[in-house]
Amino acid sequence: MSNDQVFEDIYNELRSVAGAYMSREQNSPTLQPTALVNEAYIKLQRERNLAWSSRTHFLAIAARAMRQVLIDLARKRKAKKRAGVKVDITLSSLARTDQFHLDEFDEVHEALNKLGSIQPNGERQAMLIEYVWFGGMSFTEAADHLNISRRQAHRDWAFARTWLERVLSA
Repeated sequence: MSNDQVFEDIYNELRSVAGAYMSREQNSPTLQPTALVNEAYIKLQRERNLAWSSRTHFLAIAARAMRQVLIDLARKRKAKKRAGVKVDITLSSLARTDQFHLDEFDEVHEALNKLGSIQPNGERQAMLIEYVWFGGMSFTEAADHLNISRRQAHRDWAFARTWLERVLSA
């Protein structure tokens, strides 16, 4: 199956995930769910040697691309505002991606990068958060893609969410 065919097969799923991101940004004409998916796909197409081997592998790659598009947009917005107002992000807001605003993605992105640098499991925990939040993977899909048990995925998820809450509220 070609890369384009894989994309076509899960386009609606990605659009649904993008819709969750953008649901709190209804008053902003900046980016619509379809545009977010398309921007992510353009990012993927720029990578000439990029190939994916399965649906979950594609979702993992698409998650990274959508995360980057959202981070770029959040940074542009923040640069325009230059208000420097800190936004409080709570643990309950981290339960679902549609619970926090686009402006908060930059802080979440930085926190995920910090989490990813923690040994021994920080990188895996950050990837789990990315796959579930940004890629729309189920826990089972994310655990399978990371080659860990579902139980380990839940432990990683609990640790990562608690760690992120602590870092983001500091």
